[in-house]
Amino acid sequence: MNWQTTLRQLQLASEPNECKTDVAVRSVGAETDAVFAKGRSLRVVSLARTKSTANVEDIVQTLSPELPFDAKRIEINSSGKLAAVVGEFSVAVVVLPTKRLRMGDKEKTVKIHTVGDIYHADDTSPIVKVAWHPLSEGDCDLVILTADGWLRMYNISADPDEPEQSFCFSDQSTFSSPRKTRAKNSTPDKRASARSSDKKHGIFGIDLDEREAISFAFGPDGISSDPKNEATPNGWSAFTVYGLMKSGQVLAVCPFIPLRSTWSLRALNSLKTLNDNEWSASNGKDMFQAKQFYWRNRWLEEALENAQNEQQNSLPSDTIVMAISRNLATKLQPLRQGPFQIVGTDSANQQDDLAFATDLAVLSAGPLSAILTTYQNGVVNVALEIVSPEPKWDVPEEEDESTASIPSMFLYEEIQLLEHAASAKAIRLSYDPKYKDILYATHCEGVHLLSFSLWIEKLTLAYKNGTGLAILTEKHVDSEIQRLIDTATMGSDADSIYGFSVVGDVLLGYSFIATTLAGTVLAKSLALRPSSLANPPIKSRSTVPKHSALAIHPYRSHIAPSFTIPKELSQNQPLVVPSSKSGQDDPPLDDALLRTLHTKITGMRSTLAAIKAAGHDVQNRLDDIQHEAITQHKHVQSYTKVLDEQILKRGDKIHERAEEIEKKQNILVNRADAIVQLLMELAQPQLSEAEKEFFQELKEFQSRVRSVLKPRLGQISKQKEVLLAQVKQAVGPNGTIADLSKSVGESNPSSLSSGQVKRIGEALSYEYSLLADTWKKVEAVKMVLEH
Repeated sequence: MNWQTTLRQLQLASEPNECKTDVAVRSVGAETDAVFAKGRSLRVVSLARTKSTANVEDIVQTLSPELPFDAKRIEINSSGKLAAVVGEFSVAVVVLPTKRLRMGDKEKTVKIHTVGDIYHADDTSPIVKVAWHPLSEGDCDLVILTADGWLRMYNISADPDEPEQSFCFSDQSTFSSPRKTRAKNSTPDKRASARSSDKKHGIFGIDLDEREAISFAFGPDGISSDPKNEATPNGWSAFTVYGLMKSGQVLAVCPFIPLRSTWSLRALNSLKTLNDNEWSASNGKDMFQAKQFYWRNRWLEEALENAQNEQQNSLPSDTIVMAISRNLATKLQPLRQGPFQIVGTDSANQQDDLAFATDLAVLSAGPLSAILTTYQNGVVNVALEIVSPEPKWDVPEEEDESTASIPSMFLYEEIQLLEHAASAKAIRLSYDPKYKDILYATHCEGVHLLSFSLWIEKLTLAYKNGTGLAILTEKHVDSEIQRLIDTATMGSDADSIYGFSVVGDVLLGYSFIATTLAGTVLAKSLALRPSSLANPPIKSRSTVPKHSALAIHPYRSHIAPSFTIPKELSQNQPLVVPSSKSGQDDPPLDDALLRTLHTKITGMRSTLAAIKAAGHDVQNRLDDIQHEAITQHKHVQSYTKVLDEQILKRGDKIHERAEEIEKKQNILVNRADAIVQLLMELAQPQLSEAEKEFFQELKEFQSRVRSVLKPRLGQISKQKEVLLAQVKQAVGPNGTIADLSKSVGESNPSSLSSGQVKRIGEALSYEYSLLADTWKKVEAVKMVLEH
């Protein structure tokens, strides 16, 4: 009994409605174990010992204590010593036992560390994906993505509570005006949130699906296997993390790596040379680009300097420890790049309008990177990255960033993996540990193997020959697809595949382990490198234009391409008839005449035989032409039938598509109306209740002033004229007040004394000043009322 048959006896669920079970495989030394996560328990199965026992329960060990939450997924790092158990809102890291499991030990005590209790709790955003960073020095850097778009990296060995780095894929912009200042005294999450709100996009036209994150993937290593070709076009891809939003948008951040990473010294020197060449060839007037090149050069210099210092204490090797200081990492916060633009096709990724995205994977396609996205309608999009992300940081600047290159990709292929969209809502992509050009798509109906080796090898060879991407546009090469597990025919949701993992052990062979919702374990061997996979009827459509739109074999004629009329029929054969003259006797029949007649008759017989044979050839040609006409008529009828079916089928789809577009158009029109109304309100705001009350009081005050002060204003004006006339009489030519006592005394000497005249002058002066002040106040009130 082999280990696969023994493992199938393991029952993980005692009840149908128990928690889902995920599986992961780890290799530590010569031991290979399968770790099953179900509910709050973890169980380890020694696969090497399955060959020596018939009872699978003897080699199953339960880890204690229990998890503080129900497990959904489990991810084991490359060393096999740490397992990240993912729940709905929480993550815990389990230190797996490294010693060989003893027979009979049913339980093993391990250490469990919860990760980011402040950021991942029951009242926070749910967790969508967790993965170990492949460049981590000690395989202890865990990256967690939540549905709100936050990507956090934790160094488990240093501090599992606080993230080492944080980045937000989601657009958090609001109506607030763009800010140019940086939040210096804040955490990385707060600074990233402030940077997100600094963008100039606003919330107009941004759906909630564009804010909800679905998955992320690390870029390929970008290291060429050829020592002569050190500078690869996707050299920065190893430092890039790609994010997928629910709407199907693909974003990127670069660099996003641990502070201590392992990489290739040769590739790092190549990147330094490449950056220096691009910097010298760049436009020096673009200050934003110049600052980016400066900080990129500073980042590479620090990485190379720390790598050389690390190499002094170790043996010479191409694998180095690339360390970035925390001070520089805190100062240089990476920018959000994307979303990716799709070029080179007219379809422009129509899946964004049809279904939501479900998962993302990135492969190394020779000199390029292949980006694969899955959708709820069962479609897998295969795109080639033609403009890769480059390191960009949020540095203080006042310049516009419009000159920066936008990442873009070429949609190479659309694979219709499943016909029923209801079965594709949980498509999950997983990598193969042995071959980098193979992916596994796990869904409710089973598991598919996707192999891209044929066109990746062709693309790699084309770039070496200098042809480039044009080799794939001239002749499309389909990806190879194989169905490993088919659960659609079982008819039960409990038999749907949930967990999937691949075993690449030398002793155990190349195989896979899968778990169902009912708790059943499936195990089966895989082909090492299938040269030709058995393709089931799966639709794969290339975005490259083809010569024929119909999936029909081309028609071939069964008659000769040309026909020549036999020469016996084309020659004129004169018929010689001997003349009979009267009066002449017939020639004597002698031997000479008989020989001559024999010769003539023999020649005529041969000519007649040749003419008869030519007639047969012509008749056969006529029969072939008639048969060919009948065959062509049948093919025309078959083509017409196929065309009618295609037109009818596509006509229904076009009608449905038109209705869907009309609905979306109505939604866009309603949204545009709402935006226009909102813009009008922002441009012409309505008055608040307090402002309306203030203007009403102002009107009442205006009417009161006019009703009360207007009559008095007329009286004051008349009094002013009288007083001005008296003032003119009282003021002398030199500007001084004249002595009124004399004039008053002369006119009426007994009426006023000199003291009275003086007091009258003082009173007039005071009254004049009062009138002048009153006039100024009246003028001020008039100006207020007029404005």
